[in-house]
Amino acid sequence: MKLHGKKQRDEAGFAIELVRRTIMSASPHEEGWSKEWMDALKHLSQAQEILQRTGFYSDDYNPTLAAY
Repeated sequence: MKLHGKKQRDEAGFAIELVRRTIMSASPHEEGWSKEWMDALKHLSQAQEILQRTGFYSDDYNPTLAAY
């Protein structure tokens, strides 16, 4: 998928944020929960920080506005 412009990049960033929040809200006792999920959370968090810092998203991008 090609993202055209920062508005679409922001929307993709919200999708990444929703995945992060889903992992964080999962119970460690839930089936499928694992160390790999924690690794994914770590890497997704790092990616979000890098993308924000390097200007991938718009200046108005705010991951806390992502909604389920």
